[in-house]
Amino acid sequence: MAVPAMATTEAMQTLMRRFVRGFGPVQLKDFCKWAGISVTHARSTWAACVPDWQPVNYADETLYVAETTPIPADVLAQRVILISGFDATLTAYADKNWLATTPDKLWTRNGILNPYVIIDGQISGTWSAQHSAKQIDFHFKMWTPVDTRMRTQIVAECARVAEFYEKNVGVLDA
Repeated sequence: MAVPAMATTEAMQTLMRRFVRGFGPVQLKDFCKWAGISVTHARSTWAACVPDWQPVNYADETLYVAETTPIPADVLAQRVILISGFDATLTAYADKNWLATTPDKLWTRNGILNPYVIIDGQISGTWSAQHSAKQIDFHFKMWTPVDTRMRTQIVAECARVAEFYEKNVGVLDA
């Protein structure tokens, strides 16, 4: 299979547009970390793409998204979401401090991204699962107290994961 030839600038713009569409809101330094390209090398191409994106202001910085598709507040508010390990959502950012109060707790010493818990739109802890023949045991390390309403949702999410694997929920220490 032949790979179509593409000019370097066009290839860089295509890569940037796909990155912003997949990981936005982001900024140039996030793209450069993800792609392994120096800021100096990417700056002019990034500037050429900026008019195609929507700016988002966060913590006195401008980030960009490919399109404005707001997530309805009720999707994140008052909800628990279990995110799997190695999820690509968090890997594309040069500065990860905005992701969680303690972003260092998301990764192991050797750089593996732990599965994490989102509560009310905020990363609130990590979780793990141990599989046996008939059940899955769930273990949580929460960074903030979890109220009864959220604990009920955590139990429901664990049941969904267990059902996917056609197993029962065993130990659940949430």
